[in-house]
Amino acid sequence: MTASIDPSSRTILGPLTTTFSAPATCTVGQRACSTCNYAWQAQTCYSAGAGGSETYGVKDATQCWPPTSSGLPEPTPPLWGWGFYSPGLICPTGYTSACSATARSALTWTPEWSLAAGETAVGCCPSQYVCTNNQPNVNTCQFVASSTSVPVMTCESGTTSDFSYLQIPLTISNTADPSFTVFAPLIQINWQSSDLSSASSTTNSASSSTATPSASSSSNTATDTKAGLATGAIVGIAIGASLVVIALAILLFLLIRKPNAKYGLVTQYPATVLQELSGEGKKGVAEHSYPIVEAPAQKEMQPAEIDSRQGSGPPVELDAERLGGPNGHSSP
Repeated sequence: MTASIDPSSRTILGPLTTTFSAPATCTVGQRACSTCNYAWQAQTCYSAGAGGSETYGVKDATQCWPPTSSGLPEPTPPLWGWGFYSPGLICPTGYTSACSATARSALTWTPEWSLAAGETAVGCCPSQYVCTNNQPNVNTCQFVASSTSVPVMTCESGTTSDFSYLQIPLTISNTADPSFTVFAPLIQINWQSSDLSSASSTTNSASSSTATPSASSSSNTATDTKAGLATGAIVGIAIGASLVVIALAILLFLLIRKPNAKYGLVTQYPATVLQELSGEGKKGVAEHSYPIVEAPAQKEMQPAEIDSRQGSGPPVELDAERLGGPNGHSSP
């Protein structure tokens, strides 16, 4: 089976070359009824009409799709697809490549939107989902849950209600199949080899732009390192100069102190002298022995003869009464 080429049936939603993340509410399944064993993701409830002719239902929530070109009408009817993205290079966040097809090649999956010559289509589905056809020639993603919990809600009078986590397998009495089927939008992205080449060139340019600031940053780092070394050298010089000044001060002090000791200006007493001065006496001498130095011999005094010329008069007898009695005391 080959893909048909019918450009007139192609609805291009716009390019998809960056990552898109859908809101968390897009993963909640809209359940058609309280006993239904299936639900659709990325849907919203709606109401239309008035005056007793209101209609209610569900429709595709366009906020769950990647951004599109302006002026595109909303998808109608719901669940029938909206179009494809070209060039499309990246599946949305949480989606993976579930199926693919190339123009004029044998196909295992038939894209909803026809392919141009040299074009490849990729069907993006949520993880664990597979590509399928919900309606003839209408692509969608499908997941059959057999043992898990699924967030679901229902539409009542155009509004969403009854949010809950449905436990699988089902325990509904009138349901023969206990499994539960969830459908999600299939995001079709188309690309050609020229799109990949262009994307590669853009990526390389972005890498070069990113590398330039890094080189500048490395240069700045080297400059900062040099500045840091110069500052360290200055600090080292300052410390060395301080040490030299201190050394000179100590040397000057020693030079001044040495002459004073030479001329006896600084007196250091032996321990024995200090002890004797403090009253310890011989105890200090016994404890500290010093060599005994003999005093130099004094000049011997020679007796001198009295000059006879000094007493040339006659001898005179001393008066005994004036000198006192035998005890040496003067008599009264």
